[in-house]
Amino acid sequence: MKQQVENRKYYEAYDERYKQIHSMNLEWEANVHSPIIDEIIAKLKLNHQSKILELGCGEGRDAIYSIAVLHMLVLEEDRNKFLAFVREHLNENGYGLILSMGDGEMEHSSDISNAFDKQERVHVETGTKVCIASTSCKIVSFTTLEREIEENGLSIVEKGITAIEPGFPMIMYAIVKKK
Repeated sequence: MKQQVENRKYYEAYDERYKQIHSMNLEWEANVHSPIIDEIIAKLKLNHQSKILELGCGEGRDAIYSIAVLHMLVLEEDRNKFLAFVREHLNENGYGLILSMGDGEMEHSSDISNAFDKQERVHVETGTKVCIASTSCKIVSFTTLEREIEENGLSIVEKGITAIEPGFPMIMYAIVKKK
């Protein structure tokens, strides 16, 4: 395994990606609201007095949930720490919305030793080719996701597949609460 750049964790390559893109006065993802947020707020009957645990990466286009944080964590210990954090910060009536890339069946894991390697990608909105950190990704099936959630003291209230266009045409979601 390559020595990680300046002893940074593999998932910090995402920060490098965002900094590079922002230095070009661009955003990495399209600044389009995600419909799943309104659907979940309505389904759970949340209002302006409701408290929301906001865990997310990216540029804050929705800023009330964990958009695809879990898939950027490849190592089991990091995934468990994230899910334990969710559990520890939910009150007894609280809900968490976890989104992770995937179709519910396929499983794939990137090589974290390549997370900081430069890779040519096409910017979503401009079509501009950029050379940025390749980052990390672990896509799991619903079976694996359910096991991880359960093992970390959470239970699934609802799960499914949704889309957050244009960057995530297929993404798994799970509404969770403490066991």
